[in-house]
Amino acid sequence: MEISDEIGKYLVTMAKRAIMERVANRCVLAAPPNVPDQAMTNTDVFASTRNHHDSRGIHGCVCLPSPERPSIDSILESAISAAIRDPRFLLIESRELETTRIGVCAPTMSGLIGMEDRLCTPDTIRVGRDSVIVRCSSGSGLPLPHLAPGQGFDSNESM
Repeated sequence: MEISDEIGKYLVTMAKRAIMERVANRCVLAAPPNVPDQAMTNTDVFASTRNHHDSRGIHGCVCLPSPERPSIDSILESAISAAIRDPRFLLIESRELETTRIGVCAPTMSGLIGMEDRLCTPDTIRVGRDSVIVRCSSGSGLPLPHLAPGQGFDSNESM
């Protein structure tokens, strides 16, 4: 789903508010009334947190693929999860909120590819353009186009 810059800014603002409410006040922010229509559609969402003062870059990231509820609700949940539930990173603390940057996106998912599908090979994946969700019995991962190049991924690592 293509979202406008205006809706993107709105979603980032709401994600930051959700994190601040949860971390600083231990409250869960509900979607406000009068949410723009474009933020109410059901779509895949992704939220990430970064701290300006942390040289490691990303602080947490969570994707909610194929949600069955409005994007705004999924954005609020994924933002909080990126801040305090991503087991790969330390929780964001209140003192870090001012220097934390929030990113949100709604990646376009085009379909399911099984291991038997020989048309999808590493050379068909373009890092920096394509999103690939990798699922197995123990978990899943999603190297997003705008994050994968910065992590040094190539098409083999994205698969």
